[in-house]
Amino acid sequence: MGCEADGGPDALLARLDNPKTREATVADRAKTGHIFLPEATVIAAMPPGRSSSWAGSAIQDIAAATGRDPAEASLDVPRAHRAQVWIVNHAMSEADVGTVLRHPLSAVVSDGWELDSTTDGHPHPRHFGTFARVLARYTRDRQILDPQDAIRKMSALPAARLGLTDRGTPSEGTVADLADLRSPYGERHRHVRRTALLRRGHPPVLVNGRPVLRDGTFTPHRPGKVLRKTAVWR
Repeated sequence: MGCEADGGPDALLARLDNPKTREATVADRAKTGHIFLPEATVIAAMPPGRSSSWAGSAIQDIAAATGRDPAEASLDVPRAHRAQVWIVNHAMSEADVGTVLRHPLSAVVSDGWELDSTTDGHPHPRHFGTFARVLARYTRDRQILDPQDAIRKMSALPAARLGLTDRGTPSEGTVADLADLRSPYGERHRHVRRTALLRRGHPPVLVNGRPVLRDGTFTPHRPGKVLRKTAVWR
């Protein structure tokens, strides 16, 4: 999640510099029952600047170390980095996640983007660990899903929602996009550790039936293509 607001970064910075707006924001975040959780809001990444060393730390920890109120600290960091701050917000209810996952119409997808092993900071696990998380925590460990249904929610169901009739199931005549998924994530998930994990070795990743990743190394094959489809939600 980035530090975003109506009007873009410049408008957000103007509000952060406005004493009245800043005071009202701090007061609002101090209200009982507000969704602002400084202990669960972790700085993932930001451009170089005064607070760069705090990447991977929770707002609560930053506030304690700097002697600031957590609400003030949550405004100081984006202001020091031109509103270009990404966070990981550990605020979802596990009970709610389980309820949603169990519903037969819920699909498992991610709005992350591709990263390489040299990415700095502490990127959100949705970029590289969404499906491994569902298979490990919610399928193997908690048994909220059985393996077949977990795979269906990751492949056949979203493909059907998007009207992609030639993929999503490993059957004759369909596109053979197959992958082995594994991606641990911890609170101190530094890119050095992630690099070691990525290079430990993986079974092949197949795109259109051809291996594009074998034993942790990319092959020269590029059989994939960009899909430009309009989602049809049913």
